[in-house]
Amino acid sequence: MLPTKVKLAGVAASLVVSFTALGGKYVATPVASSQLSIISQHSNSPKQEPVDALIDGKLDSKFLVFDNNSQIIFQLDQAQSLTGYRFTSANDAPKRDPEQWRLEGSNNAKQWHVIDEQQQQTFTDRQQSRQFQLNTATAYRFYRLTLSHDNTSQYGDNYLQLAEVTFFADDQRPIARFGSSHQQASVNDVVEFWDHSQNHPTSWQWQFEGGIPATSNKQNPRVTFDKPGAYNVTLTSRNAFGEDSKTQSRRIKVLDVNQPWQGFEFPQVEFQHEDTTSEGYQRLTRLMPDIEKIIHNISLEVNKRLYKNYTQSPNFDRIVVSLQWSDVLASRGGSGKTMLLTFSTKYVAERLKDKSDEEVLYELEGVFWHELTHGYQYHIGAGNYLGGSGYHAFIEGMADLIRIDAGYHKTRKPVASDSWLGGYTNTGFFLHWLSENYQPDFAYLFNQSAKTLPNWTFEKAVESIIGEPIDSLWQRYQAELAQQG
Repeated sequence: MLPTKVKLAGVAASLVVSFTALGGKYVATPVASSQLSIISQHSNSPKQEPVDALIDGKLDSKFLVFDNNSQIIFQLDQAQSLTGYRFTSANDAPKRDPEQWRLEGSNNAKQWHVIDEQQQQTFTDRQQSRQFQLNTATAYRFYRLTLSHDNTSQYGDNYLQLAEVTFFADDQRPIARFGSSHQQASVNDVVEFWDHSQNHPTSWQWQFEGGIPATSNKQNPRVTFDKPGAYNVTLTSRNAFGEDSKTQSRRIKVLDVNQPWQGFEFPQVEFQHEDTTSEGYQRLTRLMPDIEKIIHNISLEVNKRLYKNYTQSPNFDRIVVSLQWSDVLASRGGSGKTMLLTFSTKYVAERLKDKSDEEVLYELEGVFWHELTHGYQYHIGAGNYLGGSGYHAFIEGMADLIRIDAGYHKTRKPVASDSWLGGYTNTGFFLHWLSENYQPDFAYLFNQSAKTLPNWTFEKAVESIIGEPIDSLWQRYQAELAQQG
């Protein structure tokens, strides 16, 4: 496939695109979007995971391509001699990480010189950064990365993905960095901010969204926040050679313990429909004229079941909704701070054709509960999304547990089964039974187990919460189903 040139629309002019600090030295002049382009071998990336995500400075976004290899060319406005580079793995699917790659340099994008090659490389964690030193004095204007792997992910695909690429070069300008005594604080707590900037800055300018004071020129200021919410913090560091700014979005989450959900952020809802003409589309949008309001209401209620307060909830900047003529009823996708929800208008037009408006609305709202639970629930660090696995049962069982707890189960009922690992209603009704009979806080604790339980298994998670072997619990549950007929 021929290379496709991708313009970096929307990249801030002050973004340090291709460079950062290495060994205590600053690394580059901020590159405006008009001074940079990226060329990718493939154009078949999802809209939410484009190639420019590699240099957006956000670990939660990623570049994904529907293939096991990709070639990317970075074009700079002027030649730079690199001292190193860093890759950051994406948020999920370890088997999609690049295993081998080659870095080349050129000054005409025709004759390439190998700078570095790596084989059989692995990332041991998600969003892990790995740094590689370079020993070359030659400055190039073009840098080409060729990435590949030979694996199949737990989802059965061979896609390639990477969150971030960062190059390093010498300079003497400051690199703005900072830390704080808290990232979660209560209303009116004193939060200390510490300058960690490199290359000896001589002055500082802080901006504290929602803070008292709102600005400061001290190196290490103290700030309070009198209202709950998630607040951005920006530091600009300066010295005789220049300046650099660093913004950390939602750096401080401030909690009012008496109003634990005051401060919950509702993501922006965007629509990217593929079907806007079918009977299914017409009926769905007629029954749900304000999908954004429905999503916001359900999102908050889902989080209240999965977490104790808003500071524990995952953050999403936006939820993209796509109505499609599809055989798949619904799905949750996206990456980083973007959640993608797809819904089938074909299902509405054909499977729900003879249902009343009330029945259709009830079913669709139940689907929203299920998919938004997928968006906000924790995910196990390892495992494969395969039917009959503990990973699958956790993901789908949890989503149906929340749907059942919310009252959107009346068109379904539990049935006898040999295993608790069937997922969906098979697992969901079992988890609901555990919640009602043993542990009212089961949904929260089960969700937390994905992060807190070492060597997680479905069975260990249930037993750690209930305190009984899962076999005994399952037999008791099946006996009750048999009695109910």
